[in-house]
Amino acid sequence: MIDPLWREEEDGSRFQGNYTAPQPALVTLHFLRAALRRSRWLCIAFVLAGGVLGATAAALLPTPSTGTVSLLLAHDPDSDSALAMENDVSLLTTRAVAGAVIERLDLEMTPYEFLQTVTADVTSSSILVVTVEGDDQVPGVTRAAALADTYLAFRGSQLESQTAALADNYRERIASLDDQVAELTEQYDQLVTSGPAGQSEAADLLTQRSQLISEIASMQQMIETTSLETRATLDASHVLDLASEVPTSTVRRLALGTASGLVGGTGLGIGLVLFVALTSDKVRRRADVAAALGVPVVASVRTRFRRRFRRTRLWPPRTSVAGLTEALLEAVESAAHGCSRVALVSVDDRRVAGEIVTTAALELARRDRKVLVVDLSSSGRLKGLVTGHARHGAVAGAEQGNLERVAVQAGPRRLRFVLHTPEVDSSEGWGAETTQVPEGSPLQVFRDSADVLLSLVEADVTTGVGELESWADTAVVLVAAGRSSAERLRTTAAQIRADGVTIHSALLVGADATDESFGSPDVGESESRLKGLDR
Repeated sequence: MIDPLWREEEDGSRFQGNYTAPQPALVTLHFLRAALRRSRWLCIAFVLAGGVLGATAAALLPTPSTGTVSLLLAHDPDSDSALAMENDVSLLTTRAVAGAVIERLDLEMTPYEFLQTVTADVTSSSILVVTVEGDDQVPGVTRAAALADTYLAFRGSQLESQTAALADNYRERIASLDDQVAELTEQYDQLVTSGPAGQSEAADLLTQRSQLISEIASMQQMIETTSLETRATLDASHVLDLASEVPTSTVRRLALGTASGLVGGTGLGIGLVLFVALTSDKVRRRADVAAALGVPVVASVRTRFRRRFRRTRLWPPRTSVAGLTEALLEAVESAAHGCSRVALVSVDDRRVAGEIVTTAALELARRDRKVLVVDLSSSGRLKGLVTGHARHGAVAGAEQGNLERVAVQAGPRRLRFVLHTPEVDSSEGWGAETTQVPEGSPLQVFRDSADVLLSLVEADVTTGVGELESWADTAVVLVAAGRSSAERLRTTAAQIRADGVTIHSALLVGADATDESFGSPDVGESESRLKGLDR
């Protein structure tokens, strides 16, 4: 764990010049854990939403109707009862049985869909419990009863067809043996009439005929036995327990629905967070920001700021701009001589940038420095901040004359805010569309006598940073973690340098608590390669 305010005391001037873009970091468990930690509230929201949806669905959706029926199935005593019961379950789950039930009940589903609602539980070697899920049109009890009757009839027809096939084979064998017996009888009669010479051979034929007749009698007995056993099996197999409704617990149903929703919400939330983290090209680490801008990240805060109207005793701000303001003041004080012309360039978080500029200007005014604060942003965000400070007593009074609507002083007339808004009178030669100051105007006099000139600039990759060179010599870039890509930061830095302005350092808002990287562009490349586990 690192301190929420991270600082580097190095002079940023030595970091100007060539720099290397950050290399792709390894996707490790640490990186995934950090992504989940950043978005933990989103994950929690998905989990809670899933639980609420699951409980609501369980409470509002109709309770499914489930019927159960118990069957007593008799088997051949000479067969393996366990194997016979497996065969019975296989017969129950055939499409032929499902199709017959669907046709009988006129259900609008396929045999496969019907079989998905059927559950067969073998409780013993001869008892089978069948559970069938139903709906509002056809309840589960009706389906279970129809399935039991259809299955017993189907099983009986299969057993009868098997017995009939076996009897037919026996009869064919008996017919063949009868032909052999008739042939042996004919041969025996011929030998008997031939005299004493054929008596020995006739005795052999008589013995063979007796064996065949015995075999025929045995087969006839087997046909009768098989038929009797099949009939006994069919008569002994019946519905043991009539179809009935399976009782359902409302509490159990709500618990299962809520648990299912929680699991689904958790999976969806985590999956979404990890997908965004793996596919995003936004930079978060200090080393990546420093490498993209080519300047050190001299200060970073862990969390963003709450709005001013929330800063009450009951809901205090999570952090302050003190650390970032101090870094901006160091950039102001770094000027060796003359007027310090420093601009804070906001890449992402424009509201925080206005807070930093306002706070820094007030602090410089308290230090007996003449400060002119210029709002070069398109939104004129400083106007509201000045009003807010005036309400708290930090700014009082107003300048008269042409700057009455745009200039506000604080303390012993040492701090003035110049707001580029449409309210500025363009007849004085300057306003929202120009940075030129009329000669001899109060603004020009005050600008020439000011010790510090602070500017608030909003970076835009399409329009650039405006005429920044007219108001600043040095720039400090404010970046919000996870909101800009490395390419955008490199473009912003190139636009600032193209205006002849030196980038002093960078400030980072929303830094991760798990970020242990060093905010220096000199080690950005090696760190991303050798310390990929930081992600």
